[in-house]
Amino acid sequence: MMFKTSTILLALIVAFGISASAGYSQEVKSRRDAFGADRADEVEALLHALFPDAKVQWDPVLAIRRGSAAPEPVDLGDFTATREADGHFQGVAMLEVGSAKTDHIEKLKKFQLSDVGKFETAIVAFRTTPSGRRLETKKLPLDPNDPLTRLSWFEVRNWPSGGWPLLRLRYASYTPSGGTLAILEWDSLFNMETGSFAGRIPTGVSVLRNGGEETLEVFSVNRTSATQIAIYDNGTGKTIDYPCSDPCVVDGRTFLGQLFGQR
Repeated sequence: MMFKTSTILLALIVAFGISASAGYSQEVKSRRDAFGADRADEVEALLHALFPDAKVQWDPVLAIRRGSAAPEPVDLGDFTATREADGHFQGVAMLEVGSAKTDHIEKLKKFQLSDVGKFETAIVAFRTTPSGRRLETKKLPLDPNDPLTRLSWFEVRNWPSGGWPLLRLRYASYTPSGGTLAILEWDSLFNMETGSFAGRIPTGVSVLRNGGEETLEVFSVNRTSATQIAIYDNGTGKTIDYPCSDPCVVDGRTFLGQLFGQR
């Protein structure tokens, strides 16, 4: 009797497992479905506005296809959009097309490249027109003077009616020098209306050395006067006095020169 009961239980478990697997396979959605219909529509509207001659595909990854060329993967990074009750929407995206920048950064970290190269980081704000029939876009480079940057996070701080938003951005800039690579982390405010920084301070730096270990240091920043800030290096205990009015936009190369010059 015990054998029969065990056999029945085993049969039920196997049957239930098959049934659950079958049900799960039926629920598997496409990438577009998983993204959500409204957000997918917004992404497609944005990509069609930026690349009017390209086709958008969602599987196996989000990509655009231009003519007979191979699909180019699209990394939206952070993507945010708000939709009003009347169907109008506005939003911001961190847009990377293709894998060239990612591949370049990975090679740079492994010291397989000797220079930083030039790769633009683009921020795109978008909104529908008052009629709702057309999507307006504003695509801006993060910093034309910095050849290699990568955005990691943003939030919309303010979006005035009829204008473009003020964003808070976290990003990294990559600066090779001999056998080292400095990856400087930034906390910044970026004005999409003017295409300029409304504030930028370094929050930390990772230094990779060819054949050596990576070091990571975190900074604390305080304003000491109307024209100067103090950047405290928590790793070394040293303080860098940096001339900067309010709002303060720190220059990366100048700061790195002071940082490494003090060691």
